Amino acid sequence: MQKKNLYIALTVVCLLACLSIWLGCQKELNGNNGSNGVLNRTDCVLFMSFEVETTTAARTVVPSDFAQLEPIDQIMALPHRERFAVEVCYKSSGQKNLSMTRLTPMEPINYPKNTADGYLAPDYSRLIVENGVATYYDQFNNVMRIKPQNSDALAVQDIVDMVANLKPLTDAEFNQGLQIMRDSGLVMQEHQNNLVTIRYNFPDGSYSVQALDKTTRMAVGNLHYGSDGKLQTRSMLDVEGTAQSPVIKRSFMESFITSMIGNIPMKVEQYSKFDNFTLTYK
Repeated sequence: MQKKNLYIALTVVCLLACLSIWLGCQKELNGNNGSNGVLNRTDCVLFMSFEVETTTAARTVVPSDFAQLEPIDQIMALPHRERFAVEVCYKSSGQKNLSMTRLTPMEPINYPKNTADGYLAPDYSRLIVENGVATYYDQFNNVMRIKPQNSDALAVQDIVDMVANLKPLTDAEFNQGLQIMRDSGLVMQEHQNNLVTIRYNFPDGSYSVQALDKTTRMAVGNLHYGSDGKLQTRSMLDVEGTAQSPVIKRSFMESFITSMIGNIPMKVEQYSKFDNFTLTYK
């Protein structure tokens, strides 16, 4: 019984992993040309596909402070938008293959010609990730380069890994896992709409609050506060459906920074809208 209780508790902890974006390494690798621009779907035990359109922008925490920004900070704050078609194949061996194809946004952000813009758009047309290595293709399906996967792929994989790791626990087992976490000393609160928030305190005085949707068994929110009690990052996920059959609709991430010049408090916001989300088990 203790072993089963530990399994349930660890399962719940895994589901509470917060979304994060990691910077990709830029070291060149030697290798083949990937899958010739086509995702290898052989032996998929789980296949996921969707289109995602992401808008990223920066702004001052106090709106009136924007006029005080130096030109370089104002340029970097300009919003930009990207759209990708994503396919993910999880194999029985545990290997994960991912394909990202750049699309034209449904609502492009267009600036006048010669507008200064700090955003550098990706130069590739398609990205195939296999065994942790990314192969970049141009619009003619020619290999451009082979590198460790970049931040675009990693950011998407954080979300798809969360979906893939959902476990078929019963309501009783899931609630038992939550109770084990309560008994371990974690501060938990029940809320409307079947949500639970859990607070994690850290030795340096900082803490995080995570929101768990009991219906989908997914972490749908995370707020991290510094030792001074100020909010540092925030992420939210809008999900429909039930456990093991979720449909991701939207995501929002926000981080707080200061301007490069003048140390003016700012925040970077990233909003993503998902379309045609499908999840197939084989």
